[in-house]
Amino acid sequence: MQPLETTTIGSFPLEPSPENIRICARIQAEAGIDYPAVPQLEDFCMLFLKRMRGLRIEGDRVILEDLIEPGEISEIMDQVSETISELERHDVKGVKAQITGPVTLGSIVEAGEAPLIQYPDLYETLVETLCEIARRICDFTPIKVVFIDEPAIPGALWAGVQEDLIISSVNRVVEAIRGRGKVAGMHVCGRIVEYDYIFLKTGVTILHHEYKGTPDNIQAYSRRVIEETGKMVGIGCVKSKPEDTVVRVEDVSEVLETIVTAAGKYGAKNIILAPDCGFAPLKHVLPRDEAIDVVRRKLEKMVEAAGKARKMLIEGD
Repeated sequence: MQPLETTTIGSFPLEPSPENIRICARIQAEAGIDYPAVPQLEDFCMLFLKRMRGLRIEGDRVILEDLIEPGEISEIMDQVSETISELERHDVKGVKAQITGPVTLGSIVEAGEAPLIQYPDLYETLVETLCEIARRICDFTPIKVVFIDEPAIPGALWAGVQEDLIISSVNRVVEAIRGRGKVAGMHVCGRIVEYDYIFLKTGVTILHHEYKGTPDNIQAYSRRVIEETGKMVGIGCVKSKPEDTVVRVEDVSEVLETIVTAAGKYGAKNIILAPDCGFAPLKHVLPRDEAIDVVRRKLEKMVEAAGKARKMLIEGD
């Protein structure tokens, strides 16, 4: 991705169906998003865990029963295919996919008395399964960017999981993505200031975080270290979650202010733009049509602000 180009994180406030996949892909394209994401309309963990052999799912619990391996993943591939088919009707620069990361999945799978990630030999089977799924997704030519969603890394560190295990397992998936010629990124939402050092040790090109909803994240990283490591920072510049039951669409000037602040910290040529996180939480506070209209308007404001930022910060150089 090029500086100040736009993408989304992936989830949307609609129920799973091929029609809704197409609707969410079309909304992104019509808003002017450069790299629309494959819509995630299921829980971002269950989307992958339900398609793996060796696991038993009981409500919200996922229990290890055997060595993990890819199961029937055609539904995941169908969602990618449906997205690409819709986006071929529009002028976009490429398609972004996302894979829930091994640390996050390994932290919720139960393996005896502890999470799976606490048993490195068994955890290895999960990592390799995710690598195979990543390679299959990357075989679609229009996929240009793949983000690994890893919100559980801070919690895993707190629980005592070794840094080397976290970094090596994420990098295994990164290698699968880059081995197919795609750009690898990582999305970690929430406050990340205390953990930014570990993200820098991964092989991803783009590090995306919340900046609108968690403005303290601007304290993470420095321009020098971003440039030395050859990374870009993904700036979450519109909120994706409701504040209690209140949902507000930001003005263009407000979005632009967040972008300009981030550019001042990291350099305009070192950032790309996206919402803070996925939009699925909107479905809990708004009717379907209102929720998807909010998504549309937020993306349009972000794209308009991105255009203004390019003229101010890059084309004006």
